Amino acid sequence: VHGGSFSTLSFPPLFRRMMQHTELVKAPCGPYAVAWSEDDWIAVNIGRSVNLFRSESITQLNKSIVLPEKLAYDVKIGKPISSEVRGGVVPEFCHRVLQLNNSEVFTAIAFSPDRSTLSDKCALALCSSHHRITIHTFNETWNQIQSISDDYVAYQYSAVTDELVDSEEYMKRANNVAHQCIAWAKIETSKTEGVLLLATGTRSGVTLWLSPPPGASTPKLLKLCANINNSSVSFTNAIQFGYMKDSKDSIILWTSLSDGCVQSHILEINVIEQTISLSSSRELVMPCRMIANQIFCSPNPQADPIGLITANQIVIINRSTFSVMGWHTFDDCITGCSISLRTSRIFVSLGSGHVIHVPLVSSHRTFYRVSESINAQLNSDEFTVIHTFPSHGCDGLVCSPSTLVLALVSSLSRRFKAMHVNMGQLSLIEIPFHSLDSVLPTNFGGSLRWDLIQIILRRPPKDRQAILSQLEQNALQNLNDDSNISCLRMTNHIRLLIAQKSGDTTDSQTLQNHINFVIASHAAKLIGTGMTALQSAPNDEIRECVLRMSDWIRCHTDPIVSNIVSKETLVRVYSTLDGTETAVLDALRNNNAPPTVFRDKCVFCSDPIAVSSLTKSHVCSRGHVNLRCGCSGVIISQLPVWRCALCLTRYTDPIPHWIPLTVSPGTCIVCSSQCSRVS
Repeated sequence: VHGGSFSTLSFPPLFRRMMQHTELVKAPCGPYAVAWSEDDWIAVNIGRSVNLFRSESITQLNKSIVLPEKLAYDVKIGKPISSEVRGGVVPEFCHRVLQLNNSEVFTAIAFSPDRSTLSDKCALALCSSHHRITIHTFNETWNQIQSISDDYVAYQYSAVTDELVDSEEYMKRANNVAHQCIAWAKIETSKTEGVLLLATGTRSGVTLWLSPPPGASTPKLLKLCANINNSSVSFTNAIQFGYMKDSKDSIILWTSLSDGCVQSHILEINVIEQTISLSSSRELVMPCRMIANQIFCSPNPQADPIGLITANQIVIINRSTFSVMGWHTFDDCITGCSISLRTSRIFVSLGSGHVIHVPLVSSHRTFYRVSESINAQLNSDEFTVIHTFPSHGCDGLVCSPSTLVLALVSSLSRRFKAMHVNMGQLSLIEIPFHSLDSVLPTNFGGSLRWDLIQIILRRPPKDRQAILSQLEQNALQNLNDDSNISCLRMTNHIRLLIAQKSGDTTDSQTLQNHINFVIASHAAKLIGTGMTALQSAPNDEIRECVLRMSDWIRCHTDPIVSNIVSKETLVRVYSTLDGTETAVLDALRNNNAPPTVFRDKCVFCSDPIAVSSLTKSHVCSRGHVNLRCGCSGVIISQLPVWRCALCLTRYTDPIPHWIPLTVSPGTCIVCSSQCSRVS
């Protein structure tokens, strides 16, 4: 493995930022040949071995997992009476299922989530062309801890020797043990460790495996818990898990079949008893019977769409209605696809060498052709080219789980115009902040908001203002509706972006009002939840948060805020939690100007501080700057904190678990931007 530079290549300046690259001893094998773990391992499939790198220094090969050259192994599923079956002969794959020889290569690689009952770190699952699946974990070095295929055969055919069986039965057994795709998920528990769920797709269905429950004394191995058989004679081409909103014990399993059907299975999981039951299933026939090679889901359980990747198409399915929303068609072949866990962006690598960013959904069925005029697509509404290999293609990519960094793999044979040069290259590309707006909202409660933002930002200023005003006017009609609050977050985000890029502050008061409406909606939920919790047990933390949010509400006389949190609610809060504040109660009851209450002290000099803002800093009488949590209302006295990259609102880390949130952790409640953790 050799390091080097990419100085000879010319990329679009706006998107170019090569972090590292290194050459591989062999070319990457097959599509989707690279994977990135949550603990920052990068695995590259180069055929008979998988190279593993640490992301901070890919120029140094850390470890290779190599298929053994010689191993006498022949699974005992019986022998066919005849080599003929109805309509032909026994397929060749039946005779090589789970048999090792020099033609075997790895075909699929997948990292598990970290911090599980199987391992503190991420486990690596490998699938080979002879349908063997092995599990590897890292403890100073990478070691195999389990062979899923061996355990499955032992469970299914433990009593089978070399008995002669009917040829049809022989094919059925071979299909049952022919594993060919893998997917991981983690089931959260009350403990710090989650339970891993592994799905392996076979030529006859799906097998499901669970890691031990927390605190179990059993060996740390995966246990076979269930089988799901395909409804037809089709094969399982791709599988993926999707998390369900407000459910920790249920999960969705998506499967793509070789007959052009897509199935969704809702699984009920009992991690203590190690059981998995099938709750319900649905099936959708893909347009033109397209066969998906990969499935991806948004990391946000509230997001509707899922995506399926075929040889040259991305098909988007609405999870709620289970119908096709639209698809993108390329004249080029798709060699890799990855979704960013932070921003829900989709990145696609094409055989021609282009790496592009594609919107998550389309509002209608659309056919886009990229390769006919790829250079003209740089500023299009549909695609953004973020990288290009001008002299050789791109054979796969994966996005880092925690940052906007892509790992790209490619073969060097086309670069040197010599097919005998069987080498490859691994590159890390950082996507600059200014090229894709890394503060892009991720949780708007609607599936078409990404496209809507792009449309609004590209409109002329006058049209853009009209669209924003109409959206805000509709949202303000009922701010108790979460979808309307989500819409206001989107418009806040757009207005903040415009002000940041152009310096235009003409709408600053409108923006501040809408920020106040979003915070008031959050405060109403917090006050309601806090008062309910305090009825069952006293809690100083909850009491202080409820009082500070109530103080903030009293600072605003806007009638819209009054409709979100009524005067009667505030009277109940103060009379229950702070009966000594008679002046506050009198002012509320008589509709007088609210008196100022100093509940906090400066963290530097102990001067009194009142609640005046949740998004801006407080300056005490001596000039010290104090920051207040935009989620709980308390003064921030220590690190770490979350800081919104767009509106600069700060949040304590961690946010108290009892506070109701309508956005995912690490997302700003004011504008749905990504927050950075400051420590």
